[in-house]
Amino acid sequence: MQPADLDDIAERLFASFVAWDLDAVAGMLAADATITQNGRTTPATEALATIGALRSVIGDHRYVDVRRTFGERTVVEEHRVVSTTPAGAAVDLSACVVIRVDDSGTILSLDEYVDTAPLLR
Repeated sequence: MQPADLDDIAERLFASFVAWDLDAVAGMLAADATITQNGRTTPATEALATIGALRSVIGDHRYVDVRRTFGERTVVEEHRVVSTTPAGAAVDLSACVVIRVDDSGTILSLDEYVDTAPLLR
């Protein structure tokens, strides 16, 4: 898989997350895909339900300072998640996401590591 193909997958995936279009995200995932968030691995269907609930916590968000590195069937993206919560608080979190795909570009796993310390301040 070429870097341009992997970049397209990442663009579509993260655009779907920004739009809170979790059906589109689910459509990019293998049936047995897993999502790991800060070391806790769950089936993608379960994780997407949890991610959907985040909207009421972090509001509408965007990704800034995006940096991507490509492997054979892997994308590593570092970015900041920037938002204003429904209560009006600023959110600015650093994240690293590792996406692994099969030969057809279907996502097999998504591992996300987010520095949540700013939420505790």
